[in-house]
Amino acid sequence: MNSPGGRGKKKGSGGASNPVPPRPPPPCLAPAPPAAGPAPPPESPHKRNLYYFSYPLFVGFALLRLVAFHLGLLFVWLCQRFSRALMAAKRSSGAAPAPASASAPAPVPGGEAERVRVFHKQAFEYISIALRIDEDEKDGVSLCHPDWSAVA
Repeated sequence: MNSPGGRGKKKGSGGASNPVPPRPPPPCLAPAPPAAGPAPPPESPHKRNLYYFSYPLFVGFALLRLVAFHLGLLFVWLCQRFSRALMAAKRSSGAAPAPASASAPAPVPGGEAERVRVFHKQAFEYISIALRIDEDEKDGVSLCHPDWSAVA
């Protein structure tokens, strides 16, 4: 070990050149007898009660958070499983084998094809009415909009 100045020889370097004999180890420090002065005040009952009741609350809320997190994970997992089961059921019912006849199946009254046909018919009627109104406005006859210039 180096001397306090930092430039001395290292221990065990065989130096008779070091005139200072090694220092004896410091005496063991025995515990001092208690001072005659005032003792530190004991912990207040309020602080002690705070520790007694706050730490279990911290632990309880940590456990509650852990349980809530795992319930959330379980809920997400169940939702995914349920949606996959629904999609598989829909796919299996939609992929039912088609009838053996080569002709297209007749539309079922109230079926999907019938509803689409009715919707398209209604859309065609609306478009026809709109085109008729446009043609009337081009000719100068407006049935929908009054001519406010004639009123004033």
